[in-house]
Amino acid sequence: MEVASAGGIEVFLGDLSVSRDAIWESDLGRGYWLGSILDGTVSVEQTRFGRTCWEPGSAVAFYTSEAIQVQHRALKDGNLSAVFVRIPDASIDDLLGEDGRRLLESDHSCRSDPCPGVISAIAWQMRASTLTGIARRCFLVAKALECVSQSIQQTQKRCPLRSIAPRAYAWSARDIERFYEARAILLDALASPPPVAELARSVGVNARKLSDGFRDLFGEPIYAFVKNRRFEEAKRMIEAGEHSIGHVARTMGYQQQHFSTEFRHRYGVAPKSLRAKQSRHTED
Repeated sequence: MEVASAGGIEVFLGDLSVSRDAIWESDLGRGYWLGSILDGTVSVEQTRFGRTCWEPGSAVAFYTSEAIQVQHRALKDGNLSAVFVRIPDASIDDLLGEDGRRLLESDHSCRSDPCPGVISAIAWQMRASTLTGIARRCFLVAKALECVSQSIQQTQKRCPLRSIAPRAYAWSARDIERFYEARAILLDALASPPPVAELARSVGVNARKLSDGFRDLFGEPIYAFVKNRRFEEAKRMIEAGEHSIGHVARTMGYQQQHFSTEFRHRYGVAPKSLRAKQSRHTED
């Protein structure tokens, strides 16, 4: 793997020959990670974000405030090629400022980037460069910042700074602990989450305070958080191929027809089509 770093940003260019079902692990340090898969298909399971499938053309982005362990499993024989960019946690304030840190900390998902075509094109430029030495390092870091700017722009559209204003930091440590407790309760009951009033009572705050604090801390209202996590988990279950579409829908609290419609609107593909696609990947 080639590694280049300068000015508080790190670039990783990796090419690896893998066999189907080969498994390996890696540890990712704290900070903001952005990557593009250029060749190969791999199932990735992270201790914090769960399981996802990375394939050619996909771009992934996430922020983690703590080191996380990642397990990879190759889904086919052949070459695995990817470009990853990291802004270490200690460099975020210098590169992106206080607003940038708040923006990244508000996004608690490992998402497939909304502009993978742009990110992928830049990643291919990085891989194809024939520059050497200092010139190559400058080029790679400059392109890495271009990738980051594209990803940050999309994050700003989803989580505008006005929704994560500095007042999020006005909550007491005890309040923040309660908001995280409420979040954990919701994650344990995605199919049938408690009403906001009941959830608020269970963590010892009133409903208005919980709603405001939850939005400030996690960047989205409670109902949106539940819906987004439901579909993220549903997508993971479908990609894993462990249950029928009907079972996944019921587990997430939906009728199958309604679930399929919502899933298609969200991901641009029907659940059955995604299941079939994953089955083909597994068979290859």
